[in-house]
This record gives sequence, C-alpha cells and structure tokens, in this order.
Amino acid sequence: MARGARRLAPLTRVQPVNSEAGFQKQISRSNLVLVYFMNSRSPADITKYINQISKLAEYRKVTFVKFDTDKFSSLAVKHGVFTTPSFQFYRNKVLLDSMSGMVSQRFIKMLDEHCKSSKDSRGSPFGASLIVLLLGVVAVGAWNWFGNHKNAKKTEVATEQIEAPANVEAEPVKKETVEEEEEEEEEDEEEEDEEEEEDEEEKEYV
Repeated sequence: MARGARRLAPLTRVQPVNSEAGFQKQISRSNLVLVYFMNSRSPADITKYINQISKLAEYRKVTFVKFDTDKFSSLAVKHGVFTTPSFQFYRNKVLLDSMSGMVSQRFIKMLDEHCKSSKDSRGSPFGASLIVLLLGVVAVGAWNWFGNHKNAKKTEVATEQIEAPANVEAEPVKKETVEEEEEEEEEDEEEEDEEEEEDEEEKEYV
C-alpha cells in the first residue's frame, strides 16, 4: 500500500432516509448531521465521493444521511430543498448551513468549518488540509477519470483513492411527483365510483 494512503472502512456510513419520522430522528442528533439530497439522476461519482468522505477518520463523529427526493419530494420541498444535488448541515434539529450543487472545495471547507465549530470531530488539521489539496488537484479531470475507470490502476481491496467529483449545478426537484400521486388517487376514486354505479344499474336491471 502506498505511503500516505488512507485506509477506509469496507462499508458505507451514509444512512438512507426511509420515512419522515426517520428523517426527523436523524436531524435531531446532537452531533453534526450532513444530509445529502439526491435522486436517480444525480451523478454516481458524487454519491461515491460522499460514501468515501463519510469513512474518513476526520468525520467519524459526523452522521451522513442520504435523502432520495424521488421518494420524498414533498418532504424535501417542506425543508427548503428545491434542487439536487443539495446538502444541509444540522445539529439538534437546527439547520446550520446549506449548499446547492457540487463544488468540492466549497463542500469540504463547509464541512470542516462545522466540524471545527464543535467538539464532534478530532481530526488533525493536516489531514483536512491534505484532502483540500487533493481535491484541488483532481477536480478538473475527475469526470473523465470516472468515465475511463477501467484503465485506472488497481489498488488494494482495503484502500480506496478518494477522487473529487466534477462540479455539478443543481437541478430542480420534480414537483410533478406529488401532483402525479394526487391525480392517481383521484383516478382511483373515479373508478370506484363508476364500479359502484355499474353495480347499482345491474341490480336495478335484475
């Protein structure tokens, strides 16, 4: 293993949101909570990057949460999220900061600032600076690297190279999901009414 390589845990620490109650429980934690708002159209390299960052020792006391806006679009809008990817920082259910789109240098700076403002993280300043430096070096070619990942050099199973994702502008959260759900409910009710009317007509005929 190369000198200075970071050994990461094999499993992700990013916890998915499965319900509104689950989301409220996560953001109510006393430690720093980072919520990553994404959907099926979000670039895979951003999700991979968040998974990698979550396993670093510097952020071992930060809770990472993944929020799928395709499943909970109305809840996302309720919490002021209208674009993806977006990020929100919470502590004790209080929104500390937020960010739309992905600009890796800004993201890491924001994360480090909130870690330093509390006693939630004891990571060394050198480690955080090293990450920022690495992000600056690889950010420009990250997208192409992921597109040609088959040509990348193989690394040991226990080690992952952390690569910054390409900068991504935020896209609007689709509000049609909520409207489609309401329309489907109305259609179901209309079908039920029609079936009842048909049953009554059959009874009258008999």
